Amino acid sequence: MFQSYCHPESSHETQLAYDFWMPIGSQVIATRAGVVRDLREDISDEAQTSLLNFVIVEHGDGTAAFYAHLTRDGALVEVGQQVEAGELIALSGASGRTHSHGVLHFQVFRTWPPRAEADVAINFSNAEGLLDGRGGLREGTFYRARP
Repeated sequence: MFQSYCHPESSHETQLAYDFWMPIGSQVIATRAGVVRDLREDISDEAQTSLLNFVIVEHGDGTAAFYAHLTRDGALVEVGQQVEAGELIALSGASGRTHSHGVLHFQVFRTWPPRAEADVAINFSNAEGLLDGRGGLREGTFYRARP
């Protein structure tokens, strides 16, 4: 993980989001069960534009997970599809402003549809490694996913 939430010197200055380095084409799995509410997959990894590919999954409690910077044609689900936690939903990429390296941007919003500043702090129950003072993942730290 190379960029955590509310980092004052990054694009996450006001976002409760994480960015993970991932080779382009890496598997992205659903963190929780839900319904695919929106997606985009037509932006090239080389475009370096503010537009990016993404999948949004709404969970049963009304929150919505945003998986972004996916590769072109990297959404492996359809709008309206039910997905389970751990299910393969997409392939990582470099769409948007990523400087051509593979990235996964992950963010959760309180409600569907998502709104700026309606994001929530997140953590992963299976992350093995040091957490920051807020209980979040630390930038520049490698984490092992426990089963």
